[in-house]
Amino acid sequence: MIKPALIVLDYMWANEDASWSLFQMLRMDPATAAIPIVLCTGAVHEVKALEDHLVTMGVTVVLKPFNIDQLVDAIGERLGADRALRPIDT
Repeated sequence: MIKPALIVLDYMWANEDASWSLFQMLRMDPATAAIPIVLCTGAVHEVKALEDHLVTMGVTVVLKPFNIDQLVDAIGERLGADRALRPIDT
């Protein structure tokens, strides 16, 4: 089984149930619970209401509209932070 280093999840408010359900399933499954998530969304108010919860769960939020550099930076920060905490496999 391939385990991704990071998941980019597009949270669409119009499809809230599906997006939030996928997020919850990823966090509840032991095989994916520790994988960092970058959440891309235009749902500013909804994400602000969940901000403390998302930070606690280690989720980085990138608000739409964003440019590719913002997304790449968020991914780099998440991967860098997580790699610093994990031992290197030899």
